[in-house]
Amino acid sequence: VLKILSVEETPESLAAWLDVLGFAEAYDYIYIPRGLKGGCSGIGKCVGFGFVNFKRQQDAQRLLDVSPLQHREPERKVVVLPADEQGVVSNLVKFWQGAARRREANSVPSQARPWLYNCGCSEAH
Repeated sequence: VLKILSVEETPESLAAWLDVLGFAEAYDYIYIPRGLKGGCSGIGKCVGFGFVNFKRQQDAQRLLDVSPLQHREPERKVVVLPADEQGVVSNLVKFWQGAARRREANSVPSQARPWLYNCGCSEAH
């Protein structure tokens, strides 16, 4: 879990930041929960935290070891904590089960879905 993210954070911007920090190709999943109020688009802003799944335990540990991280915004420090859910499949199942419980499974916009990376794609699923 990455906490204290900017409200403007997107999966693409978080991926780019992780790449700059030396974690390119180390992660395979990013999910940034969005607020419910999104105006015309129906998609709100980042609620301040996000989830990243690393393919190898040592990469996740390396990110934990350097926490808190200096964000692109100088006054913002991002805190990294281990998440309860581990692994891409487990995280996807949890997301879609939550969407189904809220009866949103067929209406979740791609910008509000988890993104998969380094699996031959970088798109919402």
